[in-house]
Amino acid sequence: MPDDLIPAGDQINVRDALAARLRQLNEKELDSLTEVVFDELELRCGSKLADMLTPDEFEEFGLLVDAGDEEAASALMDRAIPNQREIVIATVTELLDETVERVRAADEGRYEC
Repeated sequence: MPDDLIPAGDQINVRDALAARLRQLNEKELDSLTEVVFDELELRCGSKLADMLTPDEFEEFGLLVDAGDEEAASALMDRAIPNQREIVIATVTELLDETVERVRAADEGRYEC
């Protein structure tokens, strides 16, 4: 994925990435697809990162999230999984590639669920 889609603030602009690669989509389609991709991304990244935590870290993370302490939860993840940003970027790249391929295949009438 091009670096300009991953600004310094660690925000990955999924919508822009989809728009750049799927120019045939209108705004409504793009918004809908972006929402689906974000939902799947949250699931995939959450599962991958959770699997890398120890049971104690996982429990602590859950307590911090439930308490609304995002800063402490983020610090725990930074400490427990120092390469989490790379994992997320790889997961986003993989999901974007899959999504683009499925949309293109559907456009060509060759996609099967």
